[in-house]
Amino acid sequence: MVYSEPDLIIPSLIELDKNRKGLTTTELIAKLRSRLNPTGHDVEIISGRKDDYFSQKVRNLKSHDTLTDRGLATYDGKTWKITDKGKDYLNQVYEDEKDSISISLEDQGFKKKEIKIEAKKDFSDVVIEEGALEKRSVALR
Repeated sequence: MVYSEPDLIIPSLIELDKNRKGLTTTELIAKLRSRLNPTGHDVEIISGRKDDYFSQKVRNLKSHDTLTDRGLATYDGKTWKITDKGKDYLNQVYEDEKDSISISLEDQGFKKKEIKIEAKKDFSDVVIEEGALEKRSVALR
């Protein structure tokens, strides 16, 4: 998967929340690289530079003030720290995701206990593919 700058917001907040004393940009890059395992274009070295596209996207969180303009984190010139608004945002994202999944499963007839059991399972090795390609011909009049 190739990551965009917006794709890095929630993982960055997760890492900042786990590291309450804060993280330097270099530390944040390392944490996100470990968490997201970028591949493909993201790990290509930028022409004329020593860093890759992934690390540049993380650095852009600062240069574009992506987290600070939204009030989700602070940056004091050296260290990133999550704000209370950032913590609230992160909790809201998790609650919305959890609630929508649970409601959907309950609508399909699963019991709450079954949902809790299934939620604890590791599905990281499951591959889900789209349906078959279909071709249609239409006569124009």
